[in-house]
Amino acid sequence: MATTVAHGLIGIVVYCATREARSLSSGDTKLPLNVGVLLLAALVANIPDMDMVVGLLLQGDHRVFHGGISHTLFFAGAAGFMVWLLAKHSHHRAGLSIALTLILLSHVMVDIFTGPVIGFYPTHGALPFWPVYESRMILPLTLFKGVQHSNILPGALLTAIWEFVLLFPVTAMVVYRSCKSDFHCEFALAAKTRKY
Repeated sequence: MATTVAHGLIGIVVYCATREARSLSSGDTKLPLNVGVLLLAALVANIPDMDMVVGLLLQGDHRVFHGGISHTLFFAGAAGFMVWLLAKHSHHRAGLSIALTLILLSHVMVDIFTGPVIGFYPTHGALPFWPVYESRMILPLTLFKGVQHSNILPGALLTAIWEFVLLFPVTAMVVYRSCKSDFHCEFALAAKTRKY
C-alpha cells in the first residue's frame, strides 16, 4: 500500500476535480472549498485503510482484513449511496455523494498501482471487483512503492517524504486552480483582503 500521504493528496485532487466537474456539467453551486474540507477529503481518502485498525483490534494483526471489502468498488459505491441517503436535505447532495465515491475509488486505484519497486514491475494487486470477481488485479506497472510493514521506520517515512515531494506540487496547483475559479473560495478571499 502507498502511505497516507499519497492517498490524502490524491483525495484532495479528486475532490477539487469533482467540484469543478459538477459545477460545469450541472450548473450547480460548487461544493465548498476551505482548509477543513480539504483535510476531510484527505481523511476520507484513507478510510479504506481503517481495515488495518479493525484487524489489529479484533485479531491482533493489522494485515488480517487489509485489502478486503474496504478496497472495492462495492464499498465506494455503498458509501456514496449512504451519503446520498443521509444528505437528503443538502443542496450539495449529489455532489457530496459523487465526491465521496470518487475519493474512495482513488484509494483503490492507488493501491492497484502499488508494488515493491517503482517501474515496470508487477504490482501487489488488489480486489477492486469483489464480490463479482475474486481474483487479484495485478498490473505490470508500479507507480507507488508499497510500505513494508516490517520496516516502518525509516522505510515508510522515506516513502511518505518521496510521495509528498512528487504529489504536493500537483495538489497545490489543482487546489489553486479550483480556488481561482471561485469567488467564494475562502483561500481567495483571505488572500485578497490581506494587506501587505
